[in-house]
Amino acid sequence: ERLWSADGGSTHTPDSIRLRTRAFVKIQDGCNMSCTYCIIPLARGKERSRPRAEIVSEVGSLVSDGYQEIILTGVQISVYENEGDKAHGLRDLVAAILAETKVPRLRLTSIAPWDLDASLLELWSDPRLCRHLHLSLQSGADTVLRRMRRAYTTQQYAKAVALARELIPGVGITTDVIVGFPGESPYEFQQSLDFVRAMQFSRVHVFPYSPREGTVAARLPLHVSAHDKGVRADQMQALADESAQAFASLFVGQTLPVLWESREQTGASSVWAGYTDNYIRVTAGSDSDLHNRI
Repeated sequence: ERLWSADGGSTHTPDSIRLRTRAFVKIQDGCNMSCTYCIIPLARGKERSRPRAEIVSEVGSLVSDGYQEIILTGVQISVYENEGDKAHGLRDLVAAILAETKVPRLRLTSIAPWDLDASLLELWSDPRLCRHLHLSLQSGADTVLRRMRRAYTTQQYAKAVALARELIPGVGITTDVIVGFPGESPYEFQQSLDFVRAMQFSRVHVFPYSPREGTVAARLPLHVSAHDKGVRADQMQALADESAQAFASLFVGQTLPVLWESREQTGASSVWAGYTDNYIRVTAGSDSDLHNRI
C-alpha cells in the first residue's frame, strides 16, 4: 500500500520504496442510492467522479514508482462517469488505463451487480486485469433485499455471477453479507445461507447488522437480538470459510502468477506470502528476495 506523509504527499524514503506492492486509486466517491442501512449518502454526498485523464496519469505515475498492482476504488466504481459522460464510463476508463499505461496488474473493486455487462467483462481478455470481482450481495433473501432497498433480486444477482464466470474463467467473486437485518426471520436467514452456498464465493465478508443513526433501517421494527445475530454470523462465517477453501482447492496443481508482498522469517527459513490475480493467498518458502515480484 502507498505511504503518505503528514502533508499529504507520498513519501520516498528507502523503507517506503521497499514496501511498495499495491496502490489504491480512488476514481469516484459518494452514492445516489438509498439503501436503508447505509450512512454513506449522508456522510459523503452525491456521486462524483474524477476526470479520466487525471486517473490515467496517476496510474502511470504509480507504475513508474514501482507499484506492481493498481486497485481502482470508490464507493461504487460502476457508476463512474468521465466529465458527465455516463455511457460505458468504467469500461472506457479501464480500457484507457490498459492502453495508455504499462500497469502490470489492474484490480477492480465494488462493482454493482446490476451494472455488470458483457462490454465491461470482455476487457478481461487482457491478462493484466485481475480475475477478481467484488459484487456486494448483502442478503440472499429477496424479502430482505427489498427492505434494504437494494436494486436487484437474487435471480438477477445469480445471472450477473453466471455471466462473469462465463466470460472470465477462474474468476474469484467476493461479496459482503449482512446477517440479522431488522425483521430477518429464521426462514429468511436460511434462504440467505442457501443462496450464499449456491453462489460458491471465493470470499465472503460477514457483518452482523449494526444500526446507524439517521438511517431508515435504524427505525425499522423487529430488530434481531444480539445473541441471534451472533449465532447467525457464526453460521455464515463457517460457510464463508468452507466456500473459500473450496474455491482455492480448484487450483491445486496449477501454476498461477503471485504478487509476493511479505516475508516471515522462521529460523533459517523465509516464507513469502502474496496473492494470485484471482485473490487466493499463497505462501511459499524461498531464500530469494521475492518482494514486489510477480
